[in-house]
Amino acid sequence: MSATPCFSRSWLTSGDRANPESSLFSVAAWLIPLVAAIVPHEISHGWVVNAIGDPTAKRLGRLSPDPIWHVGPIGTVALPLILILSGAPRSSRGSWFRR
Repeated sequence: MSATPCFSRSWLTSGDRANPESSLFSVAAWLIPLVAAIVPHEISHGWVVNAIGDPTAKRLGRLSPDPIWHVGPIGTVALPLILILSGAPRSSRGSWFRR
């Protein structure tokens, strides 16, 4: 009998770790740059209105680099979800295309 380890490290050498076709990789490829762009954008909005005299963003903690402070239940969660789920497939006739 050969001794087989109970812990296999085959996942270290498998090519599936960063498979561009996996859904997790696709979500991360869109979500990480999106958050990295939106947070400074929203902080700049809060900074400008604070500079011209409206301290609301500062009082609500919106000048923080923490992305959770910039998530709103309607604009960040519900609206994109509604737009994605309301998309209906469109029909087309392949014979009308030139190629």
